[in-house]
Amino acid sequence: MSIKNLISNQIIIIDDHKRGTGEIKDFDNPKNDVHIDKETNYPIGGRRQKLKIRIPINSDKPIKIENRKKQIDIPGQLKREIKKAFEDRKTREGFIFDILKTLENFKSSLDSEEKVLSIISRLARHFDLNWDENIITKYS
Repeated sequence: MSIKNLISNQIIIIDDHKRGTGEIKDFDNPKNDVHIDKETNYPIGGRRQKLKIRIPINSDKPIKIENRKKQIDIPGQLKREIKKAFEDRKTREGFIFDILKTLENFKSSLDSEEKVLSIISRLARHFDLNWDENIITKYS
């Protein structure tokens, strides 16, 4: 399911790669890799490259970025764009709201305040946001 774009003209989805299998979308099952999924053409080293970005939201796995099946570090420019987007209150709140709304489709993902806190904390860590407990609690 698509969620609000964080960066202009970018489509982002939440996925577990089990769409259409008839399985229950179980957020608590560690075998279900629930993540934000993004494909984009992004300039690296002066040329555009197709990147696949996977940001885990039900585990503490690191962000995974691949170009041509090779894992790479997050490009500095992309990281700066994401941080800048999160500085805009309206963009940030829309993005978080859409993530939480999409997660309602997963069994048990939002059945406790503790789980919501962990999702938002995990996203803040993934994007190197210096959010204190008050900010995380506010979004929860």
